[in-house]
Amino acid sequence: MGKNSEKLYVTQSEWSGEKGQHLRSKGAFNHLANAEAGFKPLPFDCCALSLAPFENPVTVKETGTVYDLINILPYLKKYHSNPASGNPLSVKDLIKLHYHKNATGDYYDPVTFKTFNEHTHIVAIATSGNVFSFDAVDKLNIKAKFWEDLLTGQPFTKADIITLQDPRNPRNQNELEFIKNRKLVSDKEAEEVLNDPLGMINVNATGGASTLLKKISDKQNEDKEANDGQVVDKSHLGKAPEYFPKTGKEPASGSLTGVKAYNAAKYSTGRTAASFTSTVLDPQSRNEAALIDEDELMFQEVEKLAGARGKDKAKGKAYARIVTNHGSLNVELHCEKAPKTCYNWLMLARGGKYDNVSFHRNIPGFMIQGGDPTGTGRGGESFYGNPFGDEYDRKGSYKHDARGVLAMANAGPSTNTSQFFITYRATPHLDGKHTVFGHLVGGMDTLAALESIQVDKATSRPMRTIKMESIQIFSDPFEEYKTRLAQRMKRERGDYADDERKARMKADRENNRTTWWVLLRMKCPINDNRFGTNLGEKQTRAQPAIKDGDNMKELLGGTGGGGVGKYLSLKRPANPDAGVPSKKKKDKSGFGDFSSW
Repeated sequence: MGKNSEKLYVTQSEWSGEKGQHLRSKGAFNHLANAEAGFKPLPFDCCALSLAPFENPVTVKETGTVYDLINILPYLKKYHSNPASGNPLSVKDLIKLHYHKNATGDYYDPVTFKTFNEHTHIVAIATSGNVFSFDAVDKLNIKAKFWEDLLTGQPFTKADIITLQDPRNPRNQNELEFIKNRKLVSDKEAEEVLNDPLGMINVNATGGASTLLKKISDKQNEDKEANDGQVVDKSHLGKAPEYFPKTGKEPASGSLTGVKAYNAAKYSTGRTAASFTSTVLDPQSRNEAALIDEDELMFQEVEKLAGARGKDKAKGKAYARIVTNHGSLNVELHCEKAPKTCYNWLMLARGGKYDNVSFHRNIPGFMIQGGDPTGTGRGGESFYGNPFGDEYDRKGSYKHDARGVLAMANAGPSTNTSQFFITYRATPHLDGKHTVFGHLVGGMDTLAALESIQVDKATSRPMRTIKMESIQIFSDPFEEYKTRLAQRMKRERGDYADDERKARMKADRENNRTTWWVLLRMKCPINDNRFGTNLGEKQTRAQPAIKDGDNMKELLGGTGGGGVGKYLSLKRPANPDAGVPSKKKKDKSGFGDFSSW
């Protein structure tokens, strides 16, 4: 039989868990237990105080918790304790950590080259601050009983090994002392410390962070001397970035109302519409042309050479010579089909990035690969700084269809850097995976010599050194484009000094017009220095008008002087209001060519 006390609703005791045998309350307890047991640990590259990625990581030997230096300093000034354990802590106890990054920007072990992740057991050496994986330290230090740092050779003991992350024993962030006791630092207190981070620190004290703090002190002293006592405006530090900066009275370089930039697009930036539809932006009534990226505009111009024929067909190609220690390889680059890839390769070659770089991988019957400055196959950086995209999906792109094809090596889609390879045969299975940007036009005998060099079958590394001594560039359409652009800009912009000189000469011609008819009427020699060639200034309102009683000698220069008046008659007409005499017939003789003068 059913119980009379069975309710059709959840009672207060069931909600509170006072009687834990009830199914509803038991489920609630299970949910809380699972939430506590399934917590997610803090990522290894984040500060335990700010929960954000660190820039200047430091740690404490006691707990191994990682902090950012700019976050731990305000906390130590206020509480003088370890945020993780609550034990007393000073700045000299901080240990500066030295993380290492690979070519892709990921943290990794500098000995085993394995990338760190949430499953890696990470440790640090207290004496040097270098960060390694525990596997490397365990095999090369602990088991081998070799108690020296693997990078610097500094001696250490087993007690100097600090565990930063242990995936088998993760730390619960909620159990840290500063979270349980809510030890917080206000923004004002943090700002005061950051404005003067060395006010509480003895930079001469010994400790892992002393070197870093000494550098900060020296940098502040240099800035103080450079400012020479001037007050530095720091009001911009706490402001959000202005995505649409205010426009002044002068039009911008890309303005539709001013002088257009060479890379100005046919469409505007859209700021005018955005300013009228958003209350955040200041109203703007002038359209500004959007600016196309300079490199993208250059690539578009070079791509237009793809349809050229005859002599202009070679304008879209680049030609270079790879000088190796076994001979030379002449290559032709398809700049019109893979402009971004070719420009990256040419700029790296011009910068000497390929000089004395070895080919680290050689597989006879397949290809030879190089371009990694580290020689490991895991390094290299593009000219753009970051890996760039593939160009094998363009219309008319070249394929791996012959021996001597030049293509980019990558670690996956859109991961091109500086490494490239040259094929020993047609490799159609690489189409759609690697960008072909050139092929050999000379040096096939050198390529055959490279293929015949013995290699290590386990690593495909050649037994004899194969390196690029230098790269000589004979033709480059990108440099030709830059030259044409500079000439066009010079024509459009003009030489300012020359324009000023032309304007001055034009003004002089307007002001120094020779009055030939006056010279002829006055029967004055042309080279008479008493008679100027400048026309008289226009009479202004301030000058008095000539009246009947005025002395004409004084007005026209007087007698005996060098003025114009000495050549004019001083007699005034008897009747000023007399009619104008009839116009005489014009003489057809004219001045001619002045040969009769």
